[in-house]
Formats: sequence, structure tokens, C-alpha cells
Amino acid sequence: MTRETAILVIDDEHEAALISSAIALHAPHLRVRTVPGWRAGLPYLKDQNEQRMLVILGARAVREASAAIPYLNGSFRRMTVVGLAAGLNAAAKQSALAAGVRAVHERPASWPAYCRAVRDIVHSWANA
Repeated sequence: MTRETAILVIDDEHEAALISSAIALHAPHLRVRTVPGWRAGLPYLKDQNEQRMLVILGARAVREASAAIPYLNGSFRRMTVVGLAAGLNAAAKQSALAAGVRAVHERPASWPAYCRAVRDIVHSWANA
């Protein structure tokens, strides 16, 4: 059986908890897995039982995307990869986008805005 999954590639456990909470509010059917980095996430990201995946990257994962994404090989086509982080410079964003990250969103500071941003990311992925 295939399930829709959100993989959070985020090394900050507090940030991962916030995103998980926002996903639970807007898409409680999604299974959420959190991994601290690309290397730890590879087994999940290459899981052939997952038909569709939403991958949300934290700041470090966005900066490392261009080096990590080539390891995903054919699995990458089943994923929508987006970043959600504060304070990334333009070069890091551009490098991640060039590597195949669909979008890099600036992290909102307030919970209502943050929750809306995660909702918009999940809804955009679900309707793609």
C-alpha cells in the first residue's frame, strides 16, 4: 500500500515540530517523517513504496541541496521539494532552485503566518 508522506529534512527539532504541527492541522492524512539531514533521509527518500512525497527542507538542507539531490536518481521525480527557512542568501536559494528544488520560501516569524505558509505548501503539492 502506498501512502503520501512528507519528509522534513530539518536539523532543528523545534522547527520540525512546528512544521509537523502545521501539517497536522491542514493535512492530517499525511505521514510525516523528520530526518536531520540528507544522508539520514536517503532511505526514506528512495523508498519505492512511497508513490508521492512532499519534501520540506530547512536552511542547512537548502544550502546542501545541489550536492545531495543527485544521489536521489530516479526517486526525485516522485517528489516535490521545497525549502522553508529564514535568512538564506540569494546564492543559496538560486543553487537549490538550479538543483531541482521547486521553491524556497522565507520562514514567517509569527505562528499564524507560518501555519498559512505550510498550508499553502501542502495544498500546492496536493493539487499538483
